[in-house]
Amino acid sequence: MIDLQSWRNYLGAPDILQFLKKFDAELNEISVAVRRPYFRFSVSYEAGSFDWSPPHLPVLQSLSQLYELRALAYLAQGDAARAGDDAATIFLLAHAVVKEPFVASQLMSILMVRRGTQVLWEGSAARQWSEQQLKKFQSALLGFDFISSGLYTLLADQAAVTEAIEKDLDDADPLRGISDFKPSSLAKISHKWMSLGQGFRELLLTNHVYGEGIASFDPANHRVNLNSPNGAMKQAWNSHYNLDSDYDFDIAAPIAATASRMDLLYANSQEQLDEALVACGIERYRLANGRLPAKLEDLMPQFLNRVSTDIISGANLHYSLLGDDSYLLYGIGWNGTDDGGKVVR
Repeated sequence: MIDLQSWRNYLGAPDILQFLKKFDAELNEISVAVRRPYFRFSVSYEAGSFDWSPPHLPVLQSLSQLYELRALAYLAQGDAARAGDDAATIFLLAHAVVKEPFVASQLMSILMVRRGTQVLWEGSAARQWSEQQLKKFQSALLGFDFISSGLYTLLADQAAVTEAIEKDLDDADPLRGISDFKPSSLAKISHKWMSLGQGFRELLLTNHVYGEGIASFDPANHRVNLNSPNGAMKQAWNSHYNLDSDYDFDIAAPIAATASRMDLLYANSQEQLDEALVACGIERYRLANGRLPAKLEDLMPQFLNRVSTDIISGANLHYSLLGDDSYLLYGIGWNGTDDGGKVVR
């Protein structure tokens, strides 16, 4: 759980809510704005990923942390209604950027969803949520699909990277200025030919790496495949990079190295989201029946539309009772092995 005492020490304030009152007007205004049906940020997409400055993302990072902290402080005082409203606001802020075609926007959306689910989990652990609140949380969580948005982002990012490399290739065209060729310009033209060859290879390898990652996403079956038709993206990146370790990637290296871990990030984030969705259904069942369900199928259809499937295996999430008042819920994770719910890194 988030250590509120550490926050009190950091802020130099014994009462977190009293300290945050200075932000009430702005936070409440934003809480109203995000509930408009077509809320979005005014962002120009024409420039592409490399020239695009996301001024709203750092602000969202700070805002989501403020809402999370205020929600947890409300929970500590037993005010689940206001805590739930702040958690809902975090989810709405995350939803506003989840369709933006940039990796940075996706990462910010994932970060905000995790902050919202932190509030959801802490309130659930303390049994503070009502049936109605849990239903609203489920509705909010169903608005995210990180497998689909992950695929969408990789496609958009691939297009932006390709455009940047092609522009670099155009600038390196050795035929430019050939009419006024002089012996002294031989080295310059030779360098341009070398740049052109390197650029085409960079274009080829970068798109191959993206292709591997794109192939690993399977939104229709709600899965990220460890063994996609051409192999996992990270394996493709490692093999290409190691085959020619002396080759200098000007653009491809930082982009592809980041992209090569996106499948892992999206899979992990979607699994956590799915588990939170099921956990809401389990708590709703407990409120209605005074006990935990014996199996996840007992939640349908009243408390859950469907049982979420494991992102990696495609089977149902694993669920087992641990006594009368607790349970274990997990997916098998990135190693593709059922470790009995133990986190293996």
